[in-house]
Amino acid sequence: MRLAAVVWCLGCCGQVWRRACSHVRTRPYGPSPLSRLYYLDEHVRRVIERQCSSQRRRHEKWGQLGLFDRDQYRHLSGPRPRRETAGLVVDEDMLFSRAVHLHSAAKAAYARRYADIVGVAMGSKWQLWWIELFAGPGQLYVRETGEFVPGSPLEAMSIRRPFDGYVFADLSEPCAESLRRRVGHDPRASVLCGDANGACVLDAIAALVPRHALVVLYGDQEGLDLRFETVKFFIDRYPHLDLLLNLPTSGVVRAIAAGYDVKASAMLDHDRPRELIADSDAKGASVREWYHRKLAAEGFDKIEGVTINLRGRQRELYDLLLASRHPLAAKFFHSAVDLRDARWEAAG
Repeated sequence: MRLAAVVWCLGCCGQVWRRACSHVRTRPYGPSPLSRLYYLDEHVRRVIERQCSSQRRRHEKWGQLGLFDRDQYRHLSGPRPRRETAGLVVDEDMLFSRAVHLHSAAKAAYARRYADIVGVAMGSKWQLWWIELFAGPGQLYVRETGEFVPGSPLEAMSIRRPFDGYVFADLSEPCAESLRRRVGHDPRASVLCGDANGACVLDAIAALVPRHALVVLYGDQEGLDLRFETVKFFIDRYPHLDLLLNLPTSGVVRAIAAGYDVKASAMLDHDRPRELIADSDAKGASVREWYHRKLAAEGFDKIEGVTINLRGRQRELYDLLLASRHPLAAKFFHSAVDLRDARWEAAG
């Protein structure tokens, strides 16, 4: 009987331990350093080994591919084409970069120009903070050219008169850790990993960014990921706020047509988003008008935007939207998008 009782107790303890371990493994990755269970170097090594497995089989004499054997990595992989893993590629620094098309690189350049103009014009008068949601890994790989170029976080930090503080957030662990290694040496920069709409990330941003600073919120959502209630959080908290947002007009139309009304409703703050696409001739315009009206109702009546089209076509992809309470913001935005950059002229 005693032996049976001991076995029963050990079995119960094992179940409790397995539940606890399962809870730890599935716990969401948050901004707290205590929850950082992700190992970037190991992830990069697995990606490289997986992508180079066929070459390695043909050259077994090379042995195991080392993580930092960069000459061997270049020989196996070559400069291009780069194979993607969830839209990410590994660069020679053994960090992830996001694979994008030219129009996304142009968008990052627009964001840098706006930040540069704001920094020069307002830096001596205000404490400036840059908040970027969906920040990515900080570097882009342009598919059309095979080049690695700075992403919007690095662009925003390289302006003539940098902001006093930068906060970057991304849900992806590979992106957040790659960005942290690229900018973490700068005391002005903080990188958070978590849901941009979640309370943990929003509370962390609120604790970092002073309430009365001049804040530029850059929300470059992928898909329909930026809820309007999150935008409203920043509007309510920061009286001196500029919104620089990716408004995915065509993405909203496609999502609603595919039945993703709930996600569209959260992004637009519209109970019946399907009504916006009832007119088959002006679906994107209806989405744009509704979102502009929502921002204007919050006091952001200075609204400007530039429509980004698919390269070489006239098909709309999204709007880069500027909304502010201050009339100078519209002037700054026009100056930013009117500047010509030969690198991305083919993007329009």
